[in-house]
Amino acid sequence: MTVLQFLGAKVSPFKNYDGKIENELVISIEFSGNEGDFSYFSKDKEAYVKTAGNVLYLRVPVTDGKIKLFYENYKDYFYIPSEDQAIHKSLAEFVSKENKNRCNSKNCYTHIVLSDNLLSSEKEMIKYVRKMIGALGLKLFEEE
Repeated sequence: MTVLQFLGAKVSPFKNYDGKIENELVISIEFSGNEGDFSYFSKDKEAYVKTAGNVLYLRVPVTDGKIKLFYENYKDYFYIPSEDQAIHKSLAEFVSKENKNRCNSKNCYTHIVLSDNLLSSEKEMIKYVRKMIGALGLKLFEEE
């Protein structure tokens, strides 16, 4: 089992490709079993992962005080355009056909409101990182 230790999370400004200042969440996690440095960018999921030694950094954009949490198996979800989020197919059966679309890897997410409590919660930040790493299809951690 991979041991994860939360090092911190902070919202930081950065300059995007158009030169516009935006915010991103940077989460730092120390983990055991790393075999070298690694970096990965997913345009679909707007996430950047980097490992340096035994530290993992996950960077995701912050929009209107929220971050996206992508689901791993998009085939089990429907996207609700009016809500800009995905819901599980078991719930989607109660939504009319014209108000839902099958998900793809780009729109299979929900929004999470960033709060001070969330940013300082080791348990929640590690859970978020695990879910995002899974949604990105990366195998960085041993299963628990």
